[in-house]
Amino acid sequence: MTHTDIGFIIHRHGVLYAQEYGFNDQFDVYVANGLANFVENFNPLKEHIWLAERNSSIIGSVAIVQCEKEIAQLRWLIVEPTERGKGIGKDLVNEAVFFAKTHGYKNFFLWTIDFLDAAKQLYANANFELVTTKKNKVWGKELIEEKWELSF
Repeated sequence: MTHTDIGFIIHRHGVLYAQEYGFNDQFDVYVANGLANFVENFNPLKEHIWLAERNSSIIGSVAIVQCEKEIAQLRWLIVEPTERGKGIGKDLVNEAVFFAKTHGYKNFFLWTIDFLDAAKQLYANANFELVTTKKNKVWGKELIEEKWELSF
């Protein structure tokens, strides 16, 4: 992982979520702040970021962020539109779940948005369960956020 990889992840999240869902630039700030915190506090024994590449280009990403000793969060799952439906998201989620299982986590969670059906299907297929929802006005939209959890 390099600083250009982090910048790319921030950039692609901002671009794709603006194009596909109309999110404003505050979403870029949200992703950038989270990734900056991840890099500044990175614990290689408990955290990881995966990049899917094709022809030396990043086409997807996902990360595990430690929240507490035995609790981790899955973050920054993204797959380029031209690469969706090819199993890349599934592979990224499965890698993250395997890492969480083998690195001492007891609980693994993520936040998503109710209309991200393909992502939610990936999470359900990996045995995450929807545990709570909340309405939130953020990134220029009124959204229903969903928290999904997986316990080991």
